[in-house]
Amino acid sequence: MGDAEGSYFPNWSVDGIDWPLREWSDFLEAGRHRWHIQRRGKGPKILFLHGTGAATHSWAPVARILADQFEVLVLDLPGHGFTRSTGYAAPTLPGVAGAVSGLLQEAAFFPDAIVGHSAGAAIMLQMALDRHVRPRISIGVNSALQPFPGPARYIFPAAAKLLFLNPFAPYLFAQRGGTEGRVRRLIEGTGSHLKPDQIAPYATLLRRPGHIEGALRLMANWDLSTLQQRLPEVDAAVHLIASANDRAVPPADLEENRQLVPGATATLLPDYGHLAHEEAPAEFAALLRRMVDGA
Repeated sequence: MGDAEGSYFPNWSVDGIDWPLREWSDFLEAGRHRWHIQRRGKGPKILFLHGTGAATHSWAPVARILADQFEVLVLDLPGHGFTRSTGYAAPTLPGVAGAVSGLLQEAAFFPDAIVGHSAGAAIMLQMALDRHVRPRISIGVNSALQPFPGPARYIFPAAAKLLFLNPFAPYLFAQRGGTEGRVRRLIEGTGSHLKPDQIAPYATLLRRPGHIEGALRLMANWDLSTLQQRLPEVDAAVHLIASANDRAVPPADLEENRQLVPGATATLLPDYGHLAHEEAPAEFAALLRRMVDGA
């Protein structure tokens, strides 16, 4: 099915040649993964977790701004971007949370704050439930915490599993979805509007079947119903941010999520879509700075 480090997976020597914040990048072995991480700065430590289908580039503009006051760590989740698995492990929510925690131990990075976008927020809260880390504050951005309503909660993961089991599916997605025009339309479908240089990394990743396979594997093994049932057990400071124009995660979920997590606070941004932190990185960095400083 192609050259594992060439055409199938994102290739650091080709796809990473102009990767955002490449000068920060490093590769670290931890658990069953060879992680791509980006780390820079001094001060209180902030861990950034991206959502399904993205990679370190999603948080790059915000991380660049905050690195003047904080030590920031951004990573590619298993199966995403330039992180490679060295052994098979189904990417369940507890499994991914445990893998990220293992990386943090290996990197001796003990975050004062964790910021998770979309599925990254679910990983963040699973880490809190499993007491892998104890940050001063955990911040969810357009958090994907609610299962699909009705029968869709079973249909969508099952469909992702079927696609993942089809060896040709990642190739078909890569062939059809890797142009910048298609990626732009996909992103605009989430309510966000990005600049061409922000769209380019998504297009690069979506031209690689291995990255698509990683996203499909994550979706096929995701169990938000169990997470939702356990959210009242979260014993940590949590702040949830939602965007009014988000078409991927309904902003109406914000209040329900806030009520599920004991003591959680919430902010609804009147503008922006699902990728609010990419649309307005300076505004978002200022917001995060205030939250972390006040925690």
